[in-house]
Amino acid sequence: MQAYGSDRLRLREDGTAILSCRSAKENWQARIPKTLTTPQHPGTAVAWEDEYWEIVAVEVTQSGVRYTLERWPESAAMRLVVRYDEVAEAERAQARQRAYVRERGRKAATALGFLTGHLPAAVQQELASEIGINPVRLTMVSAIPPLAGLGFVIFLLVGNIMRAAGAEAGPLHRIPLSVVEVLAFLGVESLVRFLFALSVGKPIGSSIGVIGYAIYYGLARDRSKLVRPFAAERGSSVKTTELTAEEKLQSDLTLVESLFSLLDLQDQQTVAQRYGVNYRNTATMIAGILLVFSFFGVITSFGSVRQLHPSGFVSLIVAGWLFAEQVWRFVKFQQGPAPSVLRFVVRPFLTRYLA
Repeated sequence: MQAYGSDRLRLREDGTAILSCRSAKENWQARIPKTLTTPQHPGTAVAWEDEYWEIVAVEVTQSGVRYTLERWPESAAMRLVVRYDEVAEAERAQARQRAYVRERGRKAATALGFLTGHLPAAVQQELASEIGINPVRLTMVSAIPPLAGLGFVIFLLVGNIMRAAGAEAGPLHRIPLSVVEVLAFLGVESLVRFLFALSVGKPIGSSIGVIGYAIYYGLARDRSKLVRPFAAERGSSVKTTELTAEEKLQSDLTLVESLFSLLDLQDQQTVAQRYGVNYRNTATMIAGILLVFSFFGVITSFGSVRQLHPSGFVSLIVAGWLFAEQVWRFVKFQQGPAPSVLRFVVRPFLTRYLA
């Protein structure tokens, strides 16, 4: 008898074999002793050279795992037999190496989630299948830094407004308009991506991540192992049957359901009775998006107002009205649906559902 790889073998005088290993072996289970209520269950059967051995004890030590084996009793039935030879140990070593690489990749992808979560959805799904990571969590983590950056810029802008009004002392922070616009776009996009991942339970890439990965894919020499930038997610490319009229209607309603919450109370009551649309499903989401956009409109309008541009005053009034309205609507949502002034804009596109 001999041990393989880094394992060490010691034979006792009673014929028991002690096998010391650096790491545990998969499916090597110890014998379960008999109790007053349960019978004895033999341990895993090990085919070792020309004999069969039973694992009677497993002990975890500081240097690894120690297995105690005895020759298989003839009266016991073998339920699971594993091989212990040079080939089997080589396969176990390769499996451990693959598991190590997989775990290292999982930790790296998790640590860099604020970057990998910007990749296209199909690429995130591929990472999930290869290294066992949660792609939805990647998307949500990647949305946090842009939102934090946007919040910091808003904080600086509010400080500038307060200093300009004389409510606070200190110098003004010079923030280029291009930086504000870029962070506003990334912040709103990240908010939408975060809400999408949270509500739908699927990953979604960002515009920067998709464009960056597309450039990398286009410049790569070997694309055989790369996922195409605009490839469909796994499981989405399936054969479907023709939708019925009712199914098409439900599909169309899903696309415009969030707009129904902007209509007046009578129209919202009509779609609720006719199609079973509940304003609670999407009202807070669309109000939140409008709240963010209108807040940015108020902030950016101050520059034009300070220069006495008429358009600045108009923008400030419109954005301020929308912002105040969304705050009021959030309060009203606790009691029931709340219409928006934007109902006059969206209603012409929804007349087919109201006629």
